[in-house]
Amino acid sequence: MIGCVFMNLRKKLLAPIEKIKKVAQRPMPAQKFAMWFMGLLVGFFLVWTLLVFVLDPYIYYHRAWGLKNVFNNSRARVPGVMRNFEYDTVLFGTSMCQNFKCSEIDSIWQAKSIKATSAGLTSTEFSKYFNTALRYRKDKFKLCIMGVDIWSFSKKETPGKGSYQYLYEDRIFPVEYFYSADTASAMLDMIVTNIEASYDHIAQHELNEDVMFSNKPRYKFNRANLEKDVRKIKQTPANPNADTIKHFDEHLFTHVRNNPDIQFEIFLPPYSIYFWCFLRESGVLEDHLAARDKFACMAAQYPNVTLHDFQADFDIACGLDHYKDITHYSPAVNTRILQDMKAGKNVFSLEEFQQRTNLIRQRSAEYQAEFDKLRQSGKK
Repeated sequence: MIGCVFMNLRKKLLAPIEKIKKVAQRPMPAQKFAMWFMGLLVGFFLVWTLLVFVLDPYIYYHRAWGLKNVFNNSRARVPGVMRNFEYDTVLFGTSMCQNFKCSEIDSIWQAKSIKATSAGLTSTEFSKYFNTALRYRKDKFKLCIMGVDIWSFSKKETPGKGSYQYLYEDRIFPVEYFYSADTASAMLDMIVTNIEASYDHIAQHELNEDVMFSNKPRYKFNRANLEKDVRKIKQTPANPNADTIKHFDEHLFTHVRNNPDIQFEIFLPPYSIYFWCFLRESGVLEDHLAARDKFACMAAQYPNVTLHDFQADFDIACGLDHYKDITHYSPAVNTRILQDMKAGKNVFSLEEFQQRTNLIRQRSAEYQAEFDKLRQSGKK
């Protein structure tokens, strides 16, 4: 009796499968097959197109619907942030600026800010970011806060893969966006990161608009990590030259001249004292210091520019527990930079600035033996 019941139940469960098999085995005319295939293909593309529009991982049309935006690829997402966020202040810079919090900028400067920071930001890339902010918020854009890494401005090309140029173009339907492996990867990353955020601190950080484009919770800032970096570092920062000065004028000070109503609060980031020791070891220290003085001379020509020099702030630069490597400093330093800039600190006459350049030369010489000893220990 029980066996019969199970047999009948098995037949009922397998019946749909048997029907599918019969349909699959039935010969289908080529024309009908083509119609079915085209129908499925069109249906897939319609569903995919709708999914890309709804999730919009690069914020091309709108801020996130349902899920939260991910801020872990600035070069792809800065255009969308500038297009779809409200702001009157933009922070520009390299990875030295990625630890700033928008909430602190807003509180200290009484502003509504976004960040346009990318690792290794070049002069041409900054110009692209700045023009995009003007394009979408020209009437509201009043304050530009910018960290200038002279070695980064020396580079001609944008680091990393792809320029994402199509994300800067206002098109109703950018095909490159909807049907690319990069977008598919970004959508998957968006979904996974939103799921992980319930238990993973890094995922929570990448969804946090306040710290957009920063992944620094991965890093520990202490002297041990700094010394570890000193022992292994090999790549010398790009050496400033005549083109660097040209880049300053074409891609930064042109915007200063053309936008007298925008205030430019520019600062030179406080690298660790070992950074300058490394430049001396590499034979390029004097070139960097000369470019630093030249930049100050250029900035001094414009009334809407305030230049803040943190590179000779040795309370920071020689406080080696502030760093994870020879250049990147902790979030606490970012907070101090904002506070000091707003208070008008670290602003000097050209003569004083040049004296501070000489102080960098002298103080780094005092640390050179200590630096060299660390370097030697890394070669053993």
